[in-house]
Amino acid sequence: AKGQLKSSLVDLSTAKGVTQAGSALSRAWERNQLQRVRHEDDPEQYMDSEVTLYEQIKALAAVSADPRQLYPPLMAGEAQSRSIPQILLQLVSQHENTDITTAIWSVWAEWLDSSLLLPEESDNNDEEL
Repeated sequence: AKGQLKSSLVDLSTAKGVTQAGSALSRAWERNQLQRVRHEDDPEQYMDSEVTLYEQIKALAAVSADPRQLYPPLMAGEAQSRSIPQILLQLVSQHENTDITTAIWSVWAEWLDSSLLLPEESDNNDEEL
């Protein structure tokens, strides 16, 4: 539809998709940085790049759907020799928009959900002291 932002989100159900998401995240951040510098006094001018960056970050939560398969490429560092977590760490420490930083914390919380990371325990362990 006319006037809507074109989504550049990739399929995060494959290792290749995670790698592509890292590159897309890096490009979105670079574009946002450029727009913020160019239009420092007019936030409306860089709002589209801010929304795109936010969407790229929020989409990364999908990686937690298959941690065994998708965490290795997440950590690999294909995007300009930095891993996605490294990019997010830089973003959370440098970006001025609290919506962006809050989205990053939300994604990290999703990735680090212990129920996704630990093997399921059997009910037989309930009686152990």
